Amino acid sequence: MSADVSVRIAERLGQHGVVVVASELEALSAYYTVLYKWNARMNLTALRDGADALDRLIVEPVLASRLMPESAQHLDVGSGGGSPALPLRAMRAGFRSCLVESRTRKVAFLREAARCMGLGHVRVEACRVEDLQPPPTLFPW
Repeated sequence: MSADVSVRIAERLGQHGVVVVASELEALSAYYTVLYKWNARMNLTALRDGADALDRLIVEPVLASRLMPESAQHLDVGSGGGSPALPLRAMRAGFRSCLVESRTRKVAFLREAARCMGLGHVRVEACRVEDLQPPPTLFPW
């Protein structure tokens, strides 16, 4: 993986006419870096580092975030490698996100990724969605 992930992300976003502020770029870079660090030990994504991975994991969620309200509650079931939920959350400071993943190792990754990204208002639950307490319609924030 290239040493300067931030530059690669900024260039890829720029090709789509998107400019992000420094804090957003830092969070997106942290996510991409920690994703591929953990991916070496466990299967989080089949995408290999490159333009296709940047587009699917970063650019698409960033473009989608532009169509979403500034604040909302977001439920991501089967969060796995964290995309699109974590990049979406990086772009919308007002989002309150709940990521639900039943695999313990993936839960550990999601919590670490959210921490590395400096994200608040991210709830990561280690369960199946039908076992989620309180139910997803009742975010306790």
